[in-house]
Amino acid sequence: MVTLETALSILPIISLVVVLTYYSLQIRNQNRTRQAQLLMNIMNSYRSPEFRKQWHTLWNLEWDDFDDFKKKYEGNVEVITAWTSVITYFESVGVITKNRLIDIQLIHSLLAGGIKIVWERYEPLIMGDREQFKKYAVAWDDCEYLYHEILRYEEQHPELKP
Repeated sequence: MVTLETALSILPIISLVVVLTYYSLQIRNQNRTRQAQLLMNIMNSYRSPEFRKQWHTLWNLEWDDFDDFKKKYEGNVEVITAWTSVITYFESVGVITKNRLIDIQLIHSLLAGGIKIVWERYEPLIMGDREQFKKYAVAWDDCEYLYHEILRYEEQHPELKP
């Protein structure tokens, strides 16, 4: 039989467990809310008319390699703006993902296609930038990280492959 003294001695422990459980649930809920807000901000930028215009500007370019791209587009402000805007967007998403501020599953669900298209089409330009500007040898490294994380995620989830 539990005495009043025993019950009173374990009451603080029970209270602590309840408070810690509540706090843990609150933190988890705040993290999910924060990730949802962050994902909506990412998607609002991705689907904005300005971003879509820059995306299509890049998509419609024709070039053979880094040197050909430079020769054709180096002085073209619209193209350079589109290039830096789109690649910087994915670089930013890479930073957010690398720092575990958002789950890769969420990024994969909404951006995997765009990430793969940009990296696979523009990798020669990224590598050319790295080679040309040796002091920036890690240029666009978080975009590259994001691309490889998307591929790794797909390897871990074969049901996602077409």
